[in-house]
Amino acid sequence: DEDEDEEEEEEDLPEIKKAKYNLHAVVSHLGRASESGHYVSDVRDPDTGHWLRFNDSRLVTAGYTRKTLLEYWKTNAYMLVYCHSECYRGS
Repeated sequence: DEDEDEEEEEEDLPEIKKAKYNLHAVVSHLGRASESGHYVSDVRDPDTGHWLRFNDSRLVTAGYTRKTLLEYWKTNAYMLVYCHSECYRGS
């Protein structure tokens, strides 16, 4: 019966709703158009919680506060990467 199947599926939903995720990385596009520009990645160090910027072969650690990054990501974020809280050591 379809109603019984739906009820069984709904019983599993509370576990899904309780799952918590942490933002782990953001890939951003720098440039005026999608066909040109440059991509950088901001990655949260799971041991320290600090944000690191990977830009080609350079790694920048200084000066990136959460507030600064949030403002930057509002207009430049291209892809967000989340990790489940049980797998994330930095939470």
